[in-house]
Amino acid sequence: MSVVLPSKYLVDSVHPTITTLKLGRNVHKITKKDLFFDNGACVQLLKEHPMKVRVGELDTVSLQDEHLEHIAKFHAVEHVNHPYAVRGNRVWSIVEPDERFLVMGYEDEADVQNRQGRFLGGEGYFQNALKLLNDSVNSFYMVKIFDRSGEQVIY
Repeated sequence: MSVVLPSKYLVDSVHPTITTLKLGRNVHKITKKDLFFDNGACVQLLKEHPMKVRVGELDTVSLQDEHLEHIAKFHAVEHVNHPYAVRGNRVWSIVEPDERFLVMGYEDEADVQNRQGRFLGGEGYFQNALKLLNDSVNSFYMVKIFDRSGEQVIY
């Protein structure tokens, strides 16, 4: 069995690894901050931290069918506000299978500043959390979605 050594060309994320993909010679640790870009011709991996050096064709970040089958096992979260998500292009990231999105409502600016919101629900799918946010937005000063690590989610 061969041992996979870390690449000196990759910058690791501070976020936990969801899965790994071997692209060319490098094993990429995929986190919630890494994006996938589908322009209709191919799907590319847009790393949170770009590779330090690209070395020819073997280090391509385009995904093959086996990569696409692998990431299809995870929940995809669309990034509709991403600059690349125009003219039919699709941009998404993946999340842990057991990820929970928490929706919080805030009565006023003081609640936002003090981080004292009202828990509105927890959802396993981002689309469900987004629907809950949209259904609640008129009842609160502000409504936010957070992931399991407590980081606000804005897609």
